[in-house]
Amino acid sequence: MKNEELIIQAIKELNENMLNGFNEMDKKFEEIDKRFEGVDMRFEAIDKRFEGIDKRFDRIEERLERIENEQKNFRKDISFLSEKIGEHDLILNRITSQ
Repeated sequence: MKNEELIIQAIKELNENMLNGFNEMDKKFEEIDKRFEGVDMRFEAIDKRFEGIDKRFDRIEERLERIENEQKNFRKDISFLSEKIGEHDLILNRITSQ
């Protein structure tokens, strides 16, 4: 019976050691999970920053489009005014040369 008791005791110790090992592994996995959560939070913060940058670029793009449209209108106005100045210069030239 002593052999049976020794075997049972050895099995109990082995079982206890395995449980302790699994508990240690669980703790390490929990630590790893916490680290991954921290990394996830950092990535979310970076994503938010990129979204903010994208919005800024969109606003800048809209402003540049407005400036481009205004520039086109200014060119048309300058062209029109230079034609009018040319017409007036012709008239003044005729008057002064008479």
